[in-house]
Amino acid sequence: LLVGPKDTGKSQIVAAILGLFPTRSHRHTTLHAMGTEFGAARLVGGRINAVSELPSRELLESETAKAILSGDPVDACRKYEQPFTLRSRCAHIYAANEIPPSLDAALRERFVLLACPNVVREEDQDHGLTARLRAEAPQIAGQALAAVPALIRRGRFVRPESARTAGDAWAMRSDPVLAWASEHFCRSDSTRTS
Repeated sequence: LLVGPKDTGKSQIVAAILGLFPTRSHRHTTLHAMGTEFGAARLVGGRINAVSELPSRELLESETAKAILSGDPVDACRKYEQPFTLRSRCAHIYAANEIPPSLDAALRERFVLLACPNVVREEDQDHGLTARLRAEAPQIAGQALAAVPALIRRGRFVRPESARTAGDAWAMRSDPVLAWASEHFCRSDSTRTS
């Protein structure tokens, strides 16, 4: 989940990642839509689900969305057709100007937050970057594949510390009670130690 204000390069990152997958395997289903059986069906045959602007409204608890993000089977349905079981093989990348609040800690944990804080002024923007990244897709894919053996040996992805910090901030913004308790107890601890 790429998070940052407008003009910080989020859409360029999404475009670069989309360029690594065949166009026919692209999907563009929001988390909000994914929680419905019709939305889940949109992921059939997809390998990358990319949404350049995630809505800022609250992400409600959604067992279906969590299952899809984890690759677990879910019920899906297309209009006027029989329901079927879907086990999505999509990778997911989302971008948002603001992190949508969610009280569902299990849903938040399925994301790695990457902050994109640096706004690029209009006069400094490279409007040919998307085309160049598309042309360099084989080299980008090669770099990603070169990292796979180390990932397999390690057995897991490593979350950068900045992603953990951003995830903690997301939890605080999503839960006013948690934010109050943290502020209250941190202030009480600093008062006691003074």
